[in-house]
Amino acid sequence: MDKSIKKIWLIVTIILVLTSANSIMAQWNKALHFSWWQHDRVLIPDAPSLFPFVLNAGTVEMWFKPDSLFTATSHPPDYTYLFSKNLSGNVQGDLGIGWKRNDGDIQCFIQDGSVTQDVYPLITAWEPRWYHIAYVWDTADSMRVFIDGVQSADIEPNQAGEVCLPVYGGTQTIVLGSGAVDLLDLRYETFRGSIDEVRISAVARYTNNFTVPTTAFEVDPYTIALWHFDEGNGNTVSDATGNGFNGILGHPDSVNYAHPEWINVIRDPKIIINEMNVDVAEGNAGDANGDGTRDANQDQFIEIVNITNTVQDLSGYQVGDNSGLNFTFPQGYTIAPSSFVTIFGGGNVSNVTGYNPDQLLTRVFTAGGSIGDGLLTAGDYVIIKSADGSHDVYFAYGDKYGAGAPSGNGASGISWEFMERTQANTGNDNSITRNPDGNYTTGGDIFVEHNTVSSQAFSPNKTAAGYSILVFPLTVTVNPTGTGNVTIDPQLEVYPVGTAVTITAQPNDKYVFTSWTGSVDELFNPLGITMNSPKNITVNFAPQFRVTPKLIVNEVLADPKNDPILGDANGDGVVSSLQDEFVELVNISDQPFDLSGFRIGDDEMITYTFPNGYILQPKQFLVFFGGGDLTNVPGYNPDIMQTRVFKADSQGVGNGLANGGDFFLLLSPDGSYDMYFGYNSKFNSGPPVTDVVAGVEFEIMQETATNGQNDNSMTRNPDGNISIGDPFVEHKNVSQALFSPGKMLDGSTFLSAEDKNLTGVPTEYKMYTNYPNPFNPSTTIRFDIPNRSKVVLKIFNIHGEEIITLANEEFNPGEYGITWNGKNSRGESMPSGMYIYRIVSDNFTQSSKMILLK
Repeated sequence: MDKSIKKIWLIVTIILVLTSANSIMAQWNKALHFSWWQHDRVLIPDAPSLFPFVLNAGTVEMWFKPDSLFTATSHPPDYTYLFSKNLSGNVQGDLGIGWKRNDGDIQCFIQDGSVTQDVYPLITAWEPRWYHIAYVWDTADSMRVFIDGVQSADIEPNQAGEVCLPVYGGTQTIVLGSGAVDLLDLRYETFRGSIDEVRISAVARYTNNFTVPTTAFEVDPYTIALWHFDEGNGNTVSDATGNGFNGILGHPDSVNYAHPEWINVIRDPKIIINEMNVDVAEGNAGDANGDGTRDANQDQFIEIVNITNTVQDLSGYQVGDNSGLNFTFPQGYTIAPSSFVTIFGGGNVSNVTGYNPDQLLTRVFTAGGSIGDGLLTAGDYVIIKSADGSHDVYFAYGDKYGAGAPSGNGASGISWEFMERTQANTGNDNSITRNPDGNYTTGGDIFVEHNTVSSQAFSPNKTAAGYSILVFPLTVTVNPTGTGNVTIDPQLEVYPVGTAVTITAQPNDKYVFTSWTGSVDELFNPLGITMNSPKNITVNFAPQFRVTPKLIVNEVLADPKNDPILGDANGDGVVSSLQDEFVELVNISDQPFDLSGFRIGDDEMITYTFPNGYILQPKQFLVFFGGGDLTNVPGYNPDIMQTRVFKADSQGVGNGLANGGDFFLLLSPDGSYDMYFGYNSKFNSGPPVTDVVAGVEFEIMQETATNGQNDNSMTRNPDGNISIGDPFVEHKNVSQALFSPGKMLDGSTFLSAEDKNLTGVPTEYKMYTNYPNPFNPSTTIRFDIPNRSKVVLKIFNIHGEEIITLANEEFNPGEYGITWNGKNSRGESMPSGMYIYRIVSDNFTQSSKMILLK
């Protein structure tokens, strides 16, 4: 049968099947979570034979939620896909939704073998919340993309004479959550986050803004494939249409490899109850609405806050208690991001913060005398019912805690999306409030009595700290002190809820970034966060050498030149992007280095283990190639115990050193000398985190910002230099050659240097004169530590009275600088005058004077 006839017949078959299919309603209870460093994915292996020959119109849509703030600098260095029917390059039938390399916007594209046509939703920061995306194309109309039902301004075609491309069937396997099927394990193209409800349709479903569905997709006559991800376990996902687009989790031949995780779907709240006043105090102390009269029902209130960074429409939302819902927001009423709105039982509320006589502008309402029939001090349910049933909330307190869902008239016919409860005391003459304001968690009880976090008994339409919008503080601490710094963008005193913040760690020389801890637990730099609670974050740095360095990476070729002579690094007469890659190691110590059982590779794959008894002598080089004939490389010997040139058991260093950035690994058999080397996109991005390095704590951490994808190697200059943290340069900038495996830059086959102290580690304790001196407002005190030891650095006034302790902790060998900001331990600025700084470490003590001059 002719292929085109077969495909046309398939379209007819699909439509007939769909027309007769029963409506399948999935639950929202499960989804899949993908980890980019594990290459997680779902493969649809039969897609090439099932996908229509051509779709002139269609829609791909889904829900997705990033794990953390997703920006141009915070997603992995390669393309990051949500959906892919794609081969590398430009192939007819390519279709994809994903972030371009180093781009903060999602690219939705179609390729026909020569042309790429794409549209972008112009969003540069994606929050860790659920989004709905719909990518629509129609050759008779245009190509569009919608985020949460809102069409992007970017539409194709955008010039006269252009037409929208169709999507051809092709040979591409559909991949959910990752990228090009021929690069699944070679590049980091996997999304990091959760995906749910993926649907492919044979129609352009949306041409104008629309209301995003609040229930799971149903099969209709235009549905080609639909994955609900509600299996909840196992290694497969079913196509709800019955058309056969069933999926396999992870690698089909390796159980649990690249296998996304089954998770429960937790919807994102938009508005939450933030404060509630139930027990109205006697006398003026109970006059919460400020009308001069204390009333047990009228001074009760419910404070609601918008915890998103978008305007929320509350038209038709109803509020009340278990007995009934007696307040309804007017049509057209919206609440701005970070804003409060408070509903009192009654009274004159004109004195409450946020009041406006215009019912569409005010942030204060009354419920006609009471909330429901009055909130009971002993316990009750507060109910918020949404107009469309997508955001229904009940809040249980007092004796209703643990009593299950409400069942009174106010709860009639409601299915709950959000259920909260508290054991905080509501009968103690003050309100209960979230601590901190706006704090939303899916577990635990975060409500407290208001007077335990404020001098006031309540704060309608304000935070406990008195802010009229929801704001949070951000504190970032460097650990250990004096080992690096951070930049915060934007840098504000406090942050409105939903503010996207990027924090970039910058280690001092000879240090590397290792992790973020505290309010977050992340290993990637920079860190993207959304301010939805107060954040106390610690950035952790570590010395690049945690032990005395002996064996180090000296030269790396990740991008051999595509030239039959200039790219042939292993000298075998054949240029290969994998075989001509190499990593050169050098023993900079004065002692032999035993490599028995050491393993070599990258963070994807270990591809060689050194034989027992293999020794690298002092000042010798060792070169590890991806493959090929190595007989022409300096140091080669057919005797495996004598050679200084090796190659991988399979082609490539690991699975191939990526030009854009990768981690080279050398792992010791006993864990005493584990090493990584990161370059390009891996520079200052955090340590490797894949399964290959599970449980590994690195002693030698080397990174370089040098360009590794410019047709030549990266090399230390001079060879063996570790006097600075990043001494690497492009080889062609210090030599006429593009690389020099097994040799120094000058051609020597043994390391030599005039500097006897190759380690670059201080040989003695030393404290330097502070700079600047005199100073205002701050000065830096530098010191050297030759051995790991406790260091105490203190500031005194001229009377010998202690002003502040700047350091009191263990330091690794290295050079340090600690800044004093001219303040005492209480944060008070000190007056002009002479001060003394003193360092104490082991048997070393030194003091010096400095002048603060204002």
